[in-house]
Amino acid sequence: MIIKENLLPEKSLNRPCHKLRSKTAVVIHYVGNPNTSPSANINFWRNRKDYGSAHVVIGIDGSIEQAIPFDEVAYHAGTSGVTKIGSLTTPNNFNDHSVGIELCHVAWTSGYSKETLETLDEVLRELKQQGFEYLLIHGEVTGKACDYWFRNNRDELDLLAVRHGYKRP
Repeated sequence: MIIKENLLPEKSLNRPCHKLRSKTAVVIHYVGNPNTSPSANINFWRNRKDYGSAHVVIGIDGSIEQAIPFDEVAYHAGTSGVTKIGSLTTPNNFNDHSVGIELCHVAWTSGYSKETLETLDEVLRELKQQGFEYLLIHGEVTGKACDYWFRNNRDELDLLAVRHGYKRP
């Protein structure tokens, strides 16, 4: 897997350069912007005047770009304070304990391309080797309708977690 580095500027609104406090969870998101590229989504964060980022964005073609190093905090999960999701509890901001993966998609209600899912498999395998324990979708953390496809296809999310040895909350 080749990850293209497209890092957000250090100490910017979307990249605080704080280290993760733990390697607890991987959170899957969908970009919510059909037919866009990883670069377009990272550039959106770069130019945004509000918090929001993720560690990597996986394209429809399976390409992957990194906006935030995996050992740093990204603003992707949107919670502060104690977070409790099923069997999973974090003592403070969920962003401090998780990595965010954004997936590009063709349409609002579509699933993901074979290439996107193959790259997601590679990233999940790597993050599991780094010690991350749980696999979630953004909506499980915040209640938002994100990730649209996995939210409506939980069995696929559960299979993905089992295949890579992640716990589900």
